[in-house]
Amino acid sequence: MKVQAIVNPVSRSGKKVFKAFKPLLKGKFVLEETFTEYRGHATELAAESDAELIFVFGGDGTLNEVVNGLVHNVRFPLVAPTFGGSGCDIARSLKIEKNPKRRVEEVIRKMESGGSHRVFLSRVDTADGGRFFIGVSDAGFGAEVALRFDRWRRLGRMGYAIAVLETLKNFKSRKVRFRADDDVYSMDITMVVFARTPYFGGGMLISPNSDPVSREAKVILLKDVGKLRFLANFPKVYSGEHLKMDEVVELTVKNLYIDSPGLPVEAEGEFVGRTPAIYTITEAYVNFV
Repeated sequence: MKVQAIVNPVSRSGKKVFKAFKPLLKGKFVLEETFTEYRGHATELAAESDAELIFVFGGDGTLNEVVNGLVHNVRFPLVAPTFGGSGCDIARSLKIEKNPKRRVEEVIRKMESGGSHRVFLSRVDTADGGRFFIGVSDAGFGAEVALRFDRWRRLGRMGYAIAVLETLKNFKSRKVRFRADDDVYSMDITMVVFARTPYFGGGMLISPNSDPVSREAKVILLKDVGKLRFLANFPKVYSGEHLKMDEVVELTVKNLYIDSPGLPVEAEGEFVGRTPAIYTITEAYVNFV
């Protein structure tokens, strides 16, 4: 079987993790090594791949690029994420093995038993463009944080916390009008999250009730909240306890339309554009092992 390794050498640990996996993969498969050289390169590599299985060595951004390429690949290769980046929230949500030897064994076992996970991709379309994604996208505060996080990405979770504090200094909630399936809402909002997987932001359990195999999404709304209360309750997002706050609302949807203009939108750490934005769960899918 031909296996392609797509490695992001700039990722916090992508190159290092691939080094640990390489001898294990070469012992089991015909291995093609490819290294990304610029933003968007993983999308091109995935679209052109003739492999039956793609191992991804990078964070959620690299994996997101890969799936955006695979929607144009008629061969439908299997995809094996790894813990090879600063976030790895998709790998965490899919509950894959972290240890290289056990991970390779897990992939082989799943392929032999037909135990892949078919995940239908979500898509967000904004005034500036669109993007497929696997797990989490948000508009508002979280997207502002993502824009700042690029500067601190090398610090991992600590860098994300710094980006949160920087964003919080000048951020103000605003009146947002949106439609969740057939229901229309208008309220003061800090952040709107469209979640198909539980984790984002490097281990935050933003949507504990999300299931990537489901054809529905959870929308997590953070309403207007004071800065001190935000900071006092921020640690709760790592355990999912934030859902108990009065300012947090959880909805179950298939489609979401944010009507209010100008909110920044990100998907899996990548800036997409600004609202208005339409979220859908598409018929495009990826088979993960």
